[in-house]
Amino acid sequence: MLNTIWSSPIILALIAALCYGISSPVMKIGMVYGGASPNAMLVAYGLGALLIGVLWWKIGSESISIGTNSIGILALIAVGLLLGTAFVSIIRAFTLPMGSVTLVMTLVAAYPVLSSAIEIFFMNARIRPAQALLGCVLVIAGGITVSASVLPNEK
Repeated sequence: MLNTIWSSPIILALIAALCYGISSPVMKIGMVYGGASPNAMLVAYGLGALLIGVLWWKIGSESISIGTNSIGILALIAVGLLLGTAFVSIIRAFTLPMGSVTLVMTLVAAYPVLSSAIEIFFMNARIRPAQALLGCVLVIAGGITVSASVLPNEK
């Protein structure tokens, strides 16, 4: 059963969506109503990611490898810096007066537009241009719709 769950990209994507969907409001509540600092949230994220990574390694059969050449090492460094910057940006946005979870996370959810463009142009992804265009339009339209509907005094 466990191997089935961890080998399905759809189930893993749904788990990621569920965790992001729950963690963002919890983060905002912890900072606004619980007094937790943005730095404490960042440390909690790092420790949680480390713990889950070690558990995944221990229950799985994969070893931890930094790569066999400079591309693997550079990718590890880039991923760490990019995801760290993304998470710090989200935390900081939540602390601002207009930084509602609804607004921030809807705009963050537009990242597949960039990810898809990179995969299409640099990694030879196989996708129909009409599908890619429709997906991008829907993501951007959703972001604009939510951004325009956020009330100014929302915490």
